[in-house]
Order: sequence, then structure tokens, then C-alpha cells
Amino acid sequence: MNKIGIFTYHDITNNGAFLQALSLQYFLKEKGYNAEIVNYQPLWFVIREYSKIFRPLMKGQISKASIAYKKRSCFKKSVKENMLLSKSSAYTFKGCIRLEKQYSTLITGSDEIWNTSGFLKYNPTYFLAFPPNLKQKRLSYAASMGQGNPNQKEKSAARKSLAQYSAILVRDSYTGKWVEDLLNNGKHTVKVVDPTLLYNINPVIPSEKNYLLITGMLSDAQIEIATKFAKEKGVQIISAGYSYSGHKMQVREVLSPLEWAGYVKNASYHFTSLFHGSIFSLKSQRPFAVLKNPEKGRKIEDLLDTFGLYDHVVHPNFTLDDLKKAMRAGYPDTHNDRLQELQQASAKALEMALCNEPV
Repeated sequence: MNKIGIFTYHDITNNGAFLQALSLQYFLKEKGYNAEIVNYQPLWFVIREYSKIFRPLMKGQISKASIAYKKRSCFKKSVKENMLLSKSSAYTFKGCIRLEKQYSTLITGSDEIWNTSGFLKYNPTYFLAFPPNLKQKRLSYAASMGQGNPNQKEKSAARKSLAQYSAILVRDSYTGKWVEDLLNNGKHTVKVVDPTLLYNINPVIPSEKNYLLITGMLSDAQIEIATKFAKEKGVQIISAGYSYSGHKMQVREVLSPLEWAGYVKNASYHFTSLFHGSIFSLKSQRPFAVLKNPEKGRKIEDLLDTFGLYDHVVHPNFTLDDLKKAMRAGYPDTHNDRLQELQQASAKALEMALCNEPV
């Protein structure tokens, strides 16, 4: 029963969540492991996803409901076509207890699975808070607490669960420090790269060229500045994922995650407010600017500091000159070497953890 079960966000309408889950599974399969993603869909996830369809429908917003339905269907199709999932599904922690027994190794991660301030609050499944099992290995890969700030009750529960881990690999320094302080037993965490940097997924490249890509939510004023930038550069604007009324641009609201990644890779310029938007830009060395978003501040700052790319940040009240400066910030001469070094170190840490070797 040498089988790995991955607990992560995999079936929500979010490009980064899908791509990190797929990348981790593909990496493990490439290394010869029998790994599947446990088809755990927290009930609140399900409610939240389908409310995006039914709420506008109940308000008579047929077009908005239709787009939401098409998006959800597109993601479900991507999951079905690309991921190997457990045969059974679970929607509750008790349901996961029944599923986790079939695996010799459990991996939780990546993404903000330990964010207790999110709408899921403290979720015991993502902390692998299952009954003790000496025959089972438990570890995390690139786990993050995001902007979370656990209370004392949540800390106590997390401490008990994390004490059962054979290795704790985290995505950012803040999460690593939080875990080490929490356990206070001399056990060290290891910072690793997001799975999308660990494994190179083949994206679907679009036919469009010479465009400024926009990903993530931006204000009208921010869009106006981006429009001026695109006009000066002589490129069109494409928005991947969102529609901005009152602005002239090409909109691609319904894209598969692999198509979304392709648009980032093929962009002449990329303006994003997303963590994975930044990741896919720096992977292909695209000129990009990232909006400093309070909700994603910790992880984006940690990512850019790791690669020496903080000059790509713009603040909410940025000017056209600020955007130009961020777009031409470029990359250090050692960027590719740094990326390769981190990929190799992260892969080694994960494989050592799977083989019961000290990380």
C-alpha cells in the first residue's frame, strides 16, 4: 500500500489553486510515485462555488450567471481531463477520515491551506488532524497560512496535528517561523518553492500576440493607467478572467487554467494582482508589474524577495510612471540560476521527506 494522498485545493474556480495541485501531482508521478489527489471538497467550497451561479440568476442577471456556469464547467472539465483523483469523494472531515486510511503517505499543500482567517477558518483536514497512525507518513509541501492569524484554540489544535508530521515544507518564511514557534521543540521547517515552480506544466499558448495581459481585480483608475501604458506601447489589452465594463479591451472570461497560463507566458507585458500571476511571469521572464494587495501581501512579498524582484511592485495609488518603472525592472543576471537552484533544492527536500531522510 505504497500510495500517496494529496490534500489540497484542487476543485475550485481558481487558476493558481488548480495549477499548484496539478504540478505537485505531476512532479510526484514523474518521480515514480503512485500519487492521487484526495477528492475532498469542503461543503463551504461547494456552496461558495455554486452561489456564484445561483445568486445572479435569482437577481435576473442571466448573462452573469451564464458566465459563472461556463467558468465552473470549464474548471470541472480541466480537473476531469488532467488530474488523477481518489475514486471516492468527501465533503466533511469525517468523510476524509474514511478516505485517508488507504494511503501510506499523506501530503498537505500547497496554497493557503493553513489560512485560519479565510472563509473556511480552521480546517482540520488540511492540517491532517486524523487519528494517529504509526504506519502512515504525514508531511506538507509548500503549505502557507497566507494572512491568517490563528487564535489560541486553533493554535492548540494545529500544534497537536503538526507534531505528527515527519517533515514540514512551507512556501514562505512567515509560515515557517509560525510553525517553529508553535511547536517550540527544535523542529525546523524547510522553505520550498510553489509546485508551479517545481514542475513545468505545458500551457496552451494563444494565437494572440503583442498584448498587455491583465489578471486579478483592479480598480477603474488602475485600469485607466494600464490602458495609457498599452497605448504608449502600441499593444492591445487582454483581460484574462474578469470583465471590466466601460473599458475597451479584449476579455477572456472563460479560460481553462492551462489556457490562462498560456496567456501569461505569451504576454508582451503582464499587470497582475495575483500570486500565481507573478509566478508564471517570472518563470518565463515576462515584463510584469504586480499590484501590492493587502490580502496577498505576505506571500507576494516573500516570493519577490526570494528572487530579488521587488522593483516589480506597484502600490494601489500608482502613477503611469510607476507602472513603466515596474515593467522595465527586468531580472537579475543570475535569475535562471537562482530559479534552477531553488527548484533542485525543493525537489531534493521533498524526495528526502518521502524517503524518511532528514530534510
